[in-house]
Amino acid sequence: MDKSEPMIKKEIDKTCFIITPVGDENSETRRFADGVIDACIIPVLSELNIIEEVPHRLVSSGSITKEIIDKLINCDLVIANLTKLNPNVMYELGIRHAARKPVVHICEEGTILPFDIAPERTLCYVNDMKGVEDFKPKLKEFIEAAMDGKTVNNPVYDAIQLKNIMQDVKQDEPLSYILHELNSIKKYLFSNTEREGTRQINLFNNKLRQNKINVSDYEFRLNIKNKEKNDVEEYYGKMFFKFMAANSMEVFSASFVYNEKKGELIINCNFHNDINDVAIKTAIDAFINKYED
Repeated sequence: MDKSEPMIKKEIDKTCFIITPVGDENSETRRFADGVIDACIIPVLSELNIIEEVPHRLVSSGSITKEIIDKLINCDLVIANLTKLNPNVMYELGIRHAARKPVVHICEEGTILPFDIAPERTLCYVNDMKGVEDFKPKLKEFIEAAMDGKTVNNPVYDAIQLKNIMQDVKQDEPLSYILHELNSIKKYLFSNTEREGTRQINLFNNKLRQNKINVSDYEFRLNIKNKEKNDVEEYYGKMFFKFMAANSMEVFSASFVYNEKKGELIINCNFHNDINDVAIKTAIDAFINKYED
């Protein structure tokens, strides 16, 4: 090669990670997910010269979870299929929102979106052959708009003051930053007031049941005197999850609201229905006996 010739820099293809319900191989969930990916998403991405990354098609000898988190943070685009409000999809979407990078929300028509995502622009599709043709041009528009956006707004950044968070989190630790963001959102949603905390977790539980995710609800109170509200909710929240894990009790979700006037910490929590009710109540009683003033 003539050294005088200018080097032509090859443009690196952009990548898109697809968040989707997966289900077992050959299941109805997997069939519907792959149908949307293969018939709609991949053709549109190919037209835009974007390489797709599909989680259940990844070939890796390392940790799948770490690889997925890496792609959620670093891919140029994420497309999230919110159909059936799959818990893994919602968790992965939270990570992407915390990274504040382009994301396109899609779902099957008729999906009832959670209260904190409902205000976001979501592209709905009809799951039939005509729906495929109607969906593709709209998806292309959404992708182009997301990729061209100079700032990416989402529930994470609308709810949290970024400057206050960054004072406590090092910028060279992105995963720690993301976890901090997610914990702050949870605290914001569930800890404003006793009434609001209870209302929000009840809404969350109702959404789970609508999508056939069965949970058992429990509410109990701890008498805790003369302590700061934030300290109580944060400390006892950590102790609760740690205590339940040590007793092999898998908590699906929980909220912690401290009433300073009454000196009471109200804990709303739920567990999967396949966990024995007696075992749950025994664990809760043990937690109260250990931590109540």
